[in-house]
Order: sequence, then C-alpha cells, then structure tokens
Amino acid sequence: MMMARGFGKKWWNKRAFVGNVIDAALVVLGIWSSARSVKAAMKIIKANRRNITRVIERQIAKRIGISVGGIISAAIDFVGNLSGYFSIGYLIACGLDWADRRYDGFIFA
Repeated sequence: MMMARGFGKKWWNKRAFVGNVIDAALVVLGIWSSARSVKAAMKIIKANRRNITRVIERQIAKRIGISVGGIISAAIDFVGNLSGYFSIGYLIACGLDWADRRYDGFIFA
C-alpha cells in the first residue's frame, strides 16, 4: 500500500524552519510559565500580608525560584536559537525528519 507524501518540499516544512518554530514556541511557553508562577506568588503575598510565617516565606521562595528557573531556561533557549549551535527545536525537527524515513531536510515531504 503506497502512502501519500502530502506536503511536498516547501519553505514552511524545511527542517530549519520547523525547528525555529518549535524553539519560538518553547521560549513563549517558558516565559508564560514563569509569569504565571510569579503571579501565583504575588497572590499568596496579598492573601497573607499580615500572617506571613516562615513556612509561607519558604513557599514563596520556592515559587519565585521556579519562575527564575523558567526565565533562565527561556533565555538559554533563546540564545541557543540565535547562535544556531544548540537548538532543542532543531533536534525535534531532525527527529521528525528522520521519522518520515527520508531525512532530506523537509518534514513529511
């Protein structure tokens, strides 16, 4: 049974373009995740303004630490994407290119 290839060789399904799109999505996801974490920490501070104890302070520190980790991760992804030496999205795109069994530089071409 012959399987239809589908997309053809277009600029939008090149391995590099798909890798850049995946990288951009990962950067946006990291920034969104860290912003959400900071918002949750601020909500805890406002809700417990008068009753802040050591336990709550540790919980806030953990949440802010997670958000800083998210920002650092997004920054590393962004720098890696710009430099072209290290890109998680490009590695995923290579895997997708390998999955279509041609490894010709195009995803599902």
